[in-house]
Amino acid sequence: MSKGFLVAFVCLAGAGTVSVDYVNQAKRAGSSPGAFGADAYMTSISARYFDYRRTIEDDAKRSALLQQKRRELLPEAPEGWARHVWGEADESLFGTDRKVALPDDLKDEPTLTALMEMDRKMGQKLRTDQSYVYEKEGESVAVLIHYDRTAGKGGMLGGPFLSLVNGNIEAFSGKTGFAVVQGVTFRRDFGVMNFGQDEATDADPATVTRAFSANLNNQIRVAVTARARDEAIFEVLSVIDFDQLNFLLDVPVEGIGAAAPTIPWESQKAEADARVAADSAAQVQDAIDQNQKLLEWAKEVAERHKGKLPTEAEYAAEVTQMNQIGGEAAAPATAPVEEASDQQEQGGGFLSIVNGLFAKVSSDDTAGADQAAPAKPTVGSFGSGNCTMQGAIKRCSTSGG
Repeated sequence: MSKGFLVAFVCLAGAGTVSVDYVNQAKRAGSSPGAFGADAYMTSISARYFDYRRTIEDDAKRSALLQQKRRELLPEAPEGWARHVWGEADESLFGTDRKVALPDDLKDEPTLTALMEMDRKMGQKLRTDQSYVYEKEGESVAVLIHYDRTAGKGGMLGGPFLSLVNGNIEAFSGKTGFAVVQGVTFRRDFGVMNFGQDEATDADPATVTRAFSANLNNQIRVAVTARARDEAIFEVLSVIDFDQLNFLLDVPVEGIGAAAPTIPWESQKAEADARVAADSAAQVQDAIDQNQKLLEWAKEVAERHKGKLPTEAEYAAEVTQMNQIGGEAAAPATAPVEEASDQQEQGGGFLSIVNGLFAKVSSDDTAGADQAAPAKPTVGSFGSGNCTMQGAIKRCSTSGG
């Protein structure tokens, strides 16, 4: 018996709860207390102790993996390939260094120029920290790992709103299946409204920048930008440790990793196509459902406030309730009762309520507004879809730039 196991048992007994625990374990084992033997009970304590210790060890391992740069979650170069950290030459190769064409009267505007340069540097740092570029005989495959700690956890304006936005983007984004790698579905991304689709379909793949991606429960995104043949891209993706990535998820995905069934290369495109179509349809339907729930929530808010815009505190309480949409019915939102300021615009309906977020805050409410303001979702410059922000302008392409 290990020292830790002995300490666990002594603490359990010393707390006076051993008899209650014994009865509970007997019930869980489908046995009556009198028939649940001492050996069986000691075995249950041992199993729970080792489960607890395994949980602690897993948490420590997960924390260590996430403290390193994201690119270190990517594999070493496959045999015959070379690997390097993203650099200036890759910015040029994949087109992420392209500048936005500005009107003549804005080209020399100092503030806009400074903001766009800051955005460019931030985007390059993101690509440097999160990606490796794999090269072989004139073919290049850049793989980026994005990990979202907050995925699925909602937020002030998280769940329903973002689901609606993501559904709309999904509906207007061109995509097709590419391959199924260790059970993970990769798709070819053409960008919003198919703006990134190749014009010359017979072009040499090593001379055309293409984008691919895969999502693991929306918490991990693997983004690929390549100038390479399909087989070469698949070769690089095949050495990714998807068991390790699955281990990092709050809710692991079943059926992925090295033990996943191998699908013949000639069948992968059709299988990936079917999966991409099903996932896309499900996401669009979810956006439709969330839109209906938001409209219902907005109607209830309007009725509760009798057409007046809520105060900052009331709005925060209402949005907290909104984030519970889809779960158990929430009680009406409560907040300190305050009359709307004469400076606030009067009106009812969903848009007026949302507009309250941007209304001028009086000096008395300024302190509370900082705490009540909803968190803004971050936008990645590469790997978070096919759109990037350069200064104040959003651009979408297969190259991520």
